[in-house]
Amino acid sequence: MSNEVTTGRNSALAALKSLKTGLANMRQRLPENSGSPFFKMATDGEFMFGQDENIVKLGTEAAVGTLSIREGYVCWTVRDESEKKQHGKNELMGEEMYALGQPVPAAHELPQHRDTKTDKLAPWKQQFSLDLKFMDGKHKGVQVKYQTSSVGGLQAVRLLLDAILKRVNDDNEFFFPIVTINSDWYKNKNHGGKTYFPIFDVVGWLDVNGDEEGADEDEDQPKLAPAKVEPEPEPAPTRRASRVPVTEVVDEAPEAVDEAPAPADEEPPARRRRRA
Repeated sequence: MSNEVTTGRNSALAALKSLKTGLANMRQRLPENSGSPFFKMATDGEFMFGQDENIVKLGTEAAVGTLSIREGYVCWTVRDESEKKQHGKNELMGEEMYALGQPVPAAHELPQHRDTKTDKLAPWKQQFSLDLKFMDGKHKGVQVKYQTSSVGGLQAVRLLLDAILKRVNDDNEFFFPIVTINSDWYKNKNHGGKTYFPIFDVVGWLDVNGDEEGADEDEDQPKLAPAKVEPEPEPAPTRRASRVPVTEVVDEAPEAVDEAPAPADEEPPARRRRRA
């Protein structure tokens, strides 16, 4: 992790506090939500949360808790396969997370940890966390915590931060993103298989009260009563053309093949305006 990236990200997080009046005070009035189940992406590109590993369908919309965003570091042991067989799987050695606007130290300034079983130094890795609340689908209303230190996960959160920062710089009161939850993959050069990464596309914005930007635009338009249509006489029976059965799209991860999936022919339906 370069100093340049760290400095730029710290500046962006500090700007969120300094540019939005009362942001820090507002955060202090909100309780910590430590009881939220963890939300994660599996190695096959599926998303799930909780101990029961509840599957979240791709394309589900979720509101991002901007004030819940944390940046910091996580420290794990780095055991190879032979060491795992002898000493067990990797262990969490430490975690240091900081709220919006708080200064984030450099990794070398943190306490150093060593794996006592292998005598290897356990490195600190950058980590982000944030709260998500599902806005549609089977798990509508459920709040989860997303925490990541992977390359793809960090990039997804950084793009969210860039979008939020632009809103705050413009003094826009709608700075809580609504995102669709998706994933994509690239071919891993080391093992030749697929490596998946999350994609959080911003499709709307909420204010601190949970009201969506532009939600009342359609409500202000006059609604015309439908014209009364007289029923037409039924036509003479004709030969029906056979119907092609529609295949239901199931929320399953694609098989691990090298070919990229073909793009869908149909455009997704327009998202309905709603309130959180």
